[in-house]
Amino acid sequence: MKSRTVVWKPVEYQGMEYLTLREEGQHILIDSVVLAVEDQSAFRLDYHLQCDSNFAIRSVKLEITDQAKFQLTADGLGNWFNAEGQPLAEFKGCIDIDIVATPFTNTLPINRVAWQPGQSQIFSMVYIWVPDLTISVEKQRYTCLEKSADGGVYRFEQLSTGFTAVLPVDRDGLVLDYPELFSREWSG
Repeated sequence: MKSRTVVWKPVEYQGMEYLTLREEGQHILIDSVVLAVEDQSAFRLDYHLQCDSNFAIRSVKLEITDQAKFQLTADGLGNWFNAEGQPLAEFKGCIDIDIVATPFTNTLPINRVAWQPGQSQIFSMVYIWVPDLTISVEKQRYTCLEKSADGGVYRFEQLSTGFTAVLPVDRDGLVLDYPELFSREWSG
């Protein structure tokens, strides 16, 4: 994978996500636009992620048009910093993020671990609510159900709520279908 473009559509509300993912040297760059109409309001989320070659987050930039924006950086070892470089102790130990408006962030832990079928792992995530951009830390469990050269199937569990989903992914770890939340409309 040198470059990919993926379009997802939410199931429960009107909208679309257009995401580009590209490898540049030792970095993986993700640029995405999410448009959504939900609960009688509309928003546009622009997010830009930079990961190292192992899909560990190094930089996060999010902006809700005309509402809020923020930027975080990380060292890939569980240490996070705000835009001014101040440490954010509340996120210590988190390697990944989960942005609720996209299925893409499931790709991060899926691609960071050398999974074997039956293997399960719990992750502490920097969890970002959209459109208000509030942040918390959430524990999530991923379990590899199937894995092949063409992709795999993973069970995702949000431990605080009990929410569970079975996520089929393609060879690059990108979600094909997120039952009841997102469907892939196009990929190239």
